[in-house]
Amino acid sequence: MTQAAFARAQQARPLIVACTFLAVLAVGIGIMFPATFSGSYYMQQLQIAAFVGVLASGTMAVLLLGEIDLSLPWTVTTTGMLACGIASSDASWAGEGSAFLFAMLWGVTVGAVNAFGVAILRAPSMVWTLGVNAILLGLTVLYAGGYSPQTNASPVMRFLAVGRLFETIPVALILWAAIGTIFVFLLKRTVFGSWLYAMGRSPRVAFLAGVPTRAVVFAVFIWSASVPPSAVSSWPVIPARLSRRWAIRCCCPASRRLWSAAQRSPAARAPTRAP
Repeated sequence: MTQAAFARAQQARPLIVACTFLAVLAVGIGIMFPATFSGSYYMQQLQIAAFVGVLASGTMAVLLLGEIDLSLPWTVTTTGMLACGIASSDASWAGEGSAFLFAMLWGVTVGAVNAFGVAILRAPSMVWTLGVNAILLGLTVLYAGGYSPQTNASPVMRFLAVGRLFETIPVALILWAAIGTIFVFLLKRTVFGSWLYAMGRSPRVAFLAGVPTRAVVFAVFIWSASVPPSAVSSWPVIPARLSRRWAIRCCCPASRRLWSAAQRSPAARAPTRAP
């Protein structure tokens, strides 16, 4: 085996281990619950995983930089509330296009605030982004008044979240693949990716080598807070909406009987009222 082939094998070892573990896990679950051995079940799992996968593209960029972004949970929440609120508004300027535009601008603003604290004020990213996350939580409570906002996702948002191509392939999976491809291209084929890896190894050495460190920090935090959260702004309902059906089909008989009894109860059939 040549040295280059050995190096490639070493790089592929984590991927091989992860794929082997997933295969063993899938076979084990399939033996315990035979209903999981179906293409529709795996497509449903990939659709749910797309929500986390898209967000991971932004988080991975921040981690490669040697920082962390703890404001992502409430960045996603506020972005979804803003997008759905504008999409369901009766204003003349409101619509699906403006909803995604304002969601993107909101993410850029949050990312710029995070980058300002980390790159300019030199605050620890863990402390600064956690504080931003708490501020976003407070803004959400102030906007909603402690209640669930009475807004709805637009048809385009629903299509991106739960739509299927050819009634098989989840649209969310395709969106995840597209964003992941763009991110991998930026890391592997552009100067920005080299700068990002260099700063992750040693920010001081990267700065002395001429890397625009502050610009890279701003770009990474803005990417983390704008593109992935905007893409998944209407997705937080996916796990509850999609997994309920398969939870009933694949769980144990006792859980199925408990779920059926809960659905037949008077409380489950009673209409809900808005606060």
